[in-house]
Amino acid sequence: MTWRNDDISHTTDLNKFKAVHELFKKYNVLHTVALICKDIQKAPELIKYINDNNIDVQVHAWEHEDFTVMNEYKMQDQFKKSIACIKKYFKKKPTMFYPPWNKSDIIVEGIAADFGLKVSNVKISLSQYLRGATGEVINFHSWSDECVDLEEALKKYTKQ
Repeated sequence: MTWRNDDISHTTDLNKFKAVHELFKKYNVLHTVALICKDIQKAPELIKYINDNNIDVQVHAWEHEDFTVMNEYKMQDQFKKSIACIKKYFKKKPTMFYPPWNKSDIIVEGIAADFGLKVSNVKISLSQYLRGATGEVINFHSWSDECVDLEEALKKYTKQ
């Protein structure tokens, strides 16, 4: 199961992000971020924190746009720039694409595959997980009030 911290960008509040990551460390669970890559260089402290703490970084988008309405060339450009950004700032090649609003189709999946990315657009929320739903990805936003359920969900996941 992947714990996907969605919409991480240069506007992410570092203190809130750190508090969320401390919970992942406490429960020894991999913390994955779905990164909006444009302007991430404006957040050097966030980049350093992610790198120093071995947080998994994957593609959310260059800009937070609906890929299902993009033409092929714009989609390819978004993937190229996003992958280059993650390689440059996080020294890794991403393997997953978490599309904005979880919107995907066969065309998006095909172009993502051309870039070596698997598309994951199936997710459940923290509250759904706590109510017994299952899924391959638990999605949350570290900047929102929904994180009040994060520790309870991590406890349940690790059966502590």
